[in-house]
Amino acid sequence: MITRTLGSSGPEVSAIGLGCMRLSDGYGPAVDQQDGAALVRAAVDRGVTCPLTTWRTSSASTGACTA
Repeated sequence: MITRTLGSSGPEVSAIGLGCMRLSDGYGPAVDQQDGAALVRAAVDRGVTCPLTTWRTSSASTGACTA
């Protein structure tokens, strides 16, 4: 898996991320929890280290990328 450094001294993450917002109910019904967990595990097994997640508050949505 190709990796990239975030910023000038940030963590090194996979060049390919995994968009996880559709795993929640942000755009319709959430996927089954076991199916979602299996998808994330499969991505990690293939070298993905940057899940792109969001969470909602009462006023805004925020995205985070973690290594």
